[in-house]
Amino acid sequence: MDELLTKQEFDTHINNKTLRIAFIGMSNAGKSYRSRVLSTDLGFMWYEVDQEISNKLGLKDVTEVAAWMGKPGDKDYDSRESEYAQKEAECTHLRQLDTNGKNLVFDTTGSVIYLSDDVKDWLQGQCLVVNLDAGEDAIPKMLSRFLEHPKPLSWDSFLTKEDGESESESLERCYPLLLRDRLKKYRKFANINIPAEEVYNKTAEETLEVIKSYLK
Repeated sequence: MDELLTKQEFDTHINNKTLRIAFIGMSNAGKSYRSRVLSTDLGFMWYEVDQEISNKLGLKDVTEVAAWMGKPGDKDYDSRESEYAQKEAECTHLRQLDTNGKNLVFDTTGSVIYLSDDVKDWLQGQCLVVNLDAGEDAIPKMLSRFLEHPKPLSWDSFLTKEDGESESESLERCYPLLLRDRLKKYRKFANINIPAEEVYNKTAEETLEVIKSYLK
């Protein structure tokens, strides 16, 4: 939304089935879980960018995409990272956004902040952009989850290797640096920033109330 909604406008959009929320934030911050709750409990249309990218690449899910993409230094990483970014832009900047008469939750990727200004401007113009802010305290847990279950990742030149470092040591050193930079970019891009823990274990109705509490 070009201008931040008021609480009254937020309620009106919900009642008219015209609310459009875009969740942004770090991987594992809860974007997809919150989206699923809104879809299952309140009938929101759930648009999942990660799955749309997987479909375009002819792959099953983000796990297969991560394996296909690889990591910096792999033979095809640069070309595949570029292809992934192109597919992400296509799946985020839609020519048509038909919600079939439903409220919408737009579930973005963790790398949405690296898309072009045109794509980000389009998303802000279409949706209330809500950052589920995991905060710096969550970075060690995010690192652990990433090492156990890698997801497609645009490193934005943050992955480097120092003399004597193993590959795993480089990942463990650089991933927190990347996340700290991303936190700043998410906060700048979002219409509203909500600490992720405020919506943990919340129902769909409670989630909407938390979001509304950040509006005027």
